[in-house]
Amino acid sequence: MLRFNLYSSAGALGELLATYDKVGEHLDESYISILEAARNTQSKLLGIELAEMESDRMDPQPVCGPVRIVKAELFRNASTLCGLVIGVSETAYRMAVIQETGQRGTLRVFTLADSQDERTAADFVESMQDLFKVSLNSRDVMSDRARSLIGEGLAQIVVAEQAEHAAARTLAGKDARELAVAIKSGSGLLVDLAKQMGSDGQAGLPSVRERLLESDLVVGETVVLCGKTGQAISRVRSRSTLDAMADAGLRCSCGKPANEEKIEEALSITELGRDLLDKSRWMTLVLIEELLHIGVSPDHIFVEQQFDGDEIACIAIISGDVVLFELRDGRFSLGHAHSFNAKIGIVQPDYSMVVTTEKIGNDAKIHFDRRRQAVRKNMPRPYVDESVEPLFVEGISNLRAGLEDLVTNLVTKDARRVLSEVLPLAGITPGTLLRGLGLDPVG
Repeated sequence: MLRFNLYSSAGALGELLATYDKVGEHLDESYISILEAARNTQSKLLGIELAEMESDRMDPQPVCGPVRIVKAELFRNASTLCGLVIGVSETAYRMAVIQETGQRGTLRVFTLADSQDERTAADFVESMQDLFKVSLNSRDVMSDRARSLIGEGLAQIVVAEQAEHAAARTLAGKDARELAVAIKSGSGLLVDLAKQMGSDGQAGLPSVRERLLESDLVVGETVVLCGKTGQAISRVRSRSTLDAMADAGLRCSCGKPANEEKIEEALSITELGRDLLDKSRWMTLVLIEELLHIGVSPDHIFVEQQFDGDEIACIAIISGDVVLFELRDGRFSLGHAHSFNAKIGIVQPDYSMVVTTEKIGNDAKIHFDRRRQAVRKNMPRPYVDESVEPLFVEGISNLRAGLEDLVTNLVTKDARRVLSEVLPLAGITPGTLLRGLGLDPVG
């Protein structure tokens, strides 16, 4: 999974520029410059001094506000990309006052690296802090919808206890979940549960039972059945408790002491188990755990929110983009697709993801595909939004991989946006090219 980190600080522009000239000697030889190498190659090819080359670039909407780049460099360290940008306000740039005493500038540092190479990225950030003697603050590349959502004041999650997350993880297993549902909806007698599980499930019943007990999703009980009617007359926690109650005079309606009647072992759903199974809340906890694992801030996770009367399972701000989640314990079919489309229209996320424990129905996939084609038909190609179709995760075991793929796509998009401001500095302008070829009469 890729990680993109952006940091910024402010300082006196003159000091920032003076320090910038020391970056090359401050970094070791493992850092290879990219922009300088490109400019040097073009300078030699055209026979023009670097100082004479114009600094021309495209001006997309800046990521960190209306800032004009004055100096920038990219470095490669193995597979890690590191960037350094010094900028000044657009107003100051246009008024040509960037050299005035006291003019403030901005320092931006960014890194793009695989999660396994985060140490290299962190070392670069620390090195720049030491060199420029500043404290770099982390910045998010926020979409307009993300900024709007934060301003709506949605209730943030209350991080669940570790025991709840462990229990939710147990229910993520299909065998454990099916047994828990059977216990919740039936008598809980092991003899009945064994029949429900069938021959294939009976062999694994003891181990599944132990997992449910260890996770406090169920509790064991002793059930007394009347020998004549077969009806349950009492449920207690243990055989010793039953014996004590029989000694105290507890009898069946037929007159026999309770501990002399037929005894069966049973399981009963706990309050925790009932809470996690209701509305499939266990899926929400598993999703929250995975979002925290990939680095999403708890402040950017919102669950069970109401929008225009519709309950939204989960919304998260991931790498500055709003992602709407639909959680389905079972098959996701056409009816669910229509409902989810309505939620997309209400929430207006940047991206959406459907997570199911089973499969996404072909009818639902066809529906989303037709919707995407309709959007593309009515929108000029350069502006087609590839996020219009939800991302699909079939099977809770595939959730982490699905989220990591999503993060990689989002951070790559952020990196492209930042690089679009920096890379033009490596290119030559028409005037530079014509002057180098001796074809510019003005030059």
